[in-house]
Order: sequence, then structure tokens, then C-alpha cells
Amino acid sequence: MIRRMLVGGLLIPLLASVLIVDLVAITLVWRSALQRQEILVDGLGQRVSLLLENSGRMLQSVASSTGSQDVLDYLIQAEPQFQRIYRIDSAGRLVEMAPADGRYLGLDFSNQPFASLALDAERLAYSSPVTSPLGGNRTVYLVAGLPDGGRLAAEIRLDQLNETLAHSLAVEHASSAVMLAAGPRGTPRGGRGGRSVA
Repeated sequence: MIRRMLVGGLLIPLLASVLIVDLVAITLVWRSALQRQEILVDGLGQRVSLLLENSGRMLQSVASSTGSQDVLDYLIQAEPQFQRIYRIDSAGRLVEMAPADGRYLGLDFSNQPFASLALDAERLAYSSPVTSPLGGNRTVYLVAGLPDGGRLAAEIRLDQLNETLAHSLAVEHASSAVMLAAGPRGTPRGGRGGRSVA
């Protein structure tokens, strides 16, 4: 009887305390995972904003110049996330594009989403995600006004943007892992020094 009281008196509180500790631990792990997710999403949002800002500056600098075919060709090479760049006149007709493709020149692009975006001479406009009229991919357009009333529209494929972000995260993760593996002054953790981590 005393044994039963000791086992019952100790076992039930012990099991209850283990259950409470487990619930607290699960809650803390869950909160930590949610915070980490929020940080990751915030970081990705900042990366996308920075990438689009830099690309937008390039597009605006081209828009403030002549926006000639040579400049468009250079820009399409310099900005790998741009799939195509369209130069549209004030009537909505395609005047030039990069990469160059004469089949589409002269087409009426006034019904495209980027043609109806309100533009300010010093600001860029972004379209909502749409399907590219030439490529068929999900795309957003970065649009800058031209001095002659036309516009430049850079087509950014969402899948390529995603790949660019994934690549930059992988590179950052790899460099962080190397930095964590290295101790002070570049010596490997647990090492005796003398060799540096490359």
C-alpha cells in the first residue's frame, strides 16, 4: 500500500511535469521556427526590392539617353534577369526590342499591361504579374518613361527571378558556413593554427 502510494504519488506528478516541459519545449521550437521564417521572408523581400531597384536604375539611365538598339542590347546583357526589353513609341507601337527580333517591330503593344501604366518622368512603374505576350511565361514589367513620350519596358520572368534569388541565397549560405567553420584569424575550428581557410 505504501509502495502504491509512493509510485502513484511520484509517477503521476513526474509524468505531468514531463508533459508540461515537453509542451513548453514544443511551443518554444515552434515560435523559433516562425521567427526564422519571418526573417527569411523579410530578407527575401529586401533582396527582391534591391534587385529591382538596381535594375530600375539601369533602365532609367537608358531611358534618359536615346534608348537606341545598341544600348538596349548592352542592357539586356548587363541585366540577366531581363528577358526582353521593349521600346514603345507614344502611340504604343514597338519600335525596338532586345534581343533584336524584326518580326515584332511595328506591332501595336498599346493593349499590353505595361503600356497603360501611369508614368512619372523620374519614377519607375511595375506591372502586376502577367503572361508575356511573346514568351508565354509569368512576368512582371519594369517600365520607364522616355523623353519622347514613349516607354521602355523590361520583361522580368518570375521563374528567373526566383532562380536568381535561390542562387544568391545558396552563395550566401555557403559563405556563412565557411565563416562559421573558421575560427579566429581564419584558422579552422579545432585546428592548431598555421593554415588558413580559403
